[in-house]
Amino acid sequence: MVQRSDRANRLTIPLHPLALLLSVALALSLQQFYSYVFVVSVSAPYLLLLNFALNVGKVRLSEPQEVPNSFLLTFAKNLKVLSPEEAFLKAYELSQSKIPALLWVVNRIRDGCPLTQALRTARTPFESDALLFRVVSDLISFSVEESSNRMKSYVGYRQEKRQLRAELSVKMSVLSLRFKILTVISSASLAVIAFTSPLLASLSKAGGYTLQGSISDVLRFDPNVFLALLSTSVLSAYLFSKITPSVDGRKLAIISLVVFLCTDLLLVLIIKWRV
Repeated sequence: MVQRSDRANRLTIPLHPLALLLSVALALSLQQFYSYVFVVSVSAPYLLLLNFALNVGKVRLSEPQEVPNSFLLTFAKNLKVLSPEEAFLKAYELSQSKIPALLWVVNRIRDGCPLTQALRTARTPFESDALLFRVVSDLISFSVEESSNRMKSYVGYRQEKRQLRAELSVKMSVLSLRFKILTVISSASLAVIAFTSPLLASLSKAGGYTLQGSISDVLRFDPNVFLALLSTSVLSAYLFSKITPSVDGRKLAIISLVVFLCTDLLLVLIIKWRV
């Protein structure tokens, strides 16, 4: 019963506040024109889909804790002159590493367990370390000389990968800055569209030549368009932040909301001042 409960908790998706807020805004805009049953039938699936999208994991470039390159190089060098167990213990003493997986292997060796078996049963939090230990164990069982050479090659591969990750992080930082600027511009543009939508609707009804009424009468507040474009602005900012590791989605969504409201308020003040 406990295992089933834990599994159910892992599969449960928490309710995101932004999904609830946008779903309520959609329901309020629809209830003026449609029945209660229709509003619920549209808002409920919208809430579920939106909540799932907002709870999708964020792309991250964080590097997991790995066995240090210095340890691998020292271990590979010691394998040339020492037994596998002595080479591992000597490399651990010289590296002064605090990784629990390495300490666990060291304790197993001191208890009399062969290195190959200790590596295969090591408890590692990352799959990359577990795979490394299994491969090293197989290589030592096959050839100590070959395992030493392969570990040196693997360290070179990891250094190249780390360099590529650093270059990618720099490019992602530039992309994040551009994304933040475009989010502010997009929010302000959507606010302008929401403010001028009644004017555009009046022009289309009048055939594009004359307006019926004054500017202040034409530029009336349309809650449906306002809520729709406000939701689009906030939601797009939050969702696109999922693909940019250095961008906080909540802060960017709040910035998008503030920019949208301030732009709309500024346009209202300008129209009232001019008219």
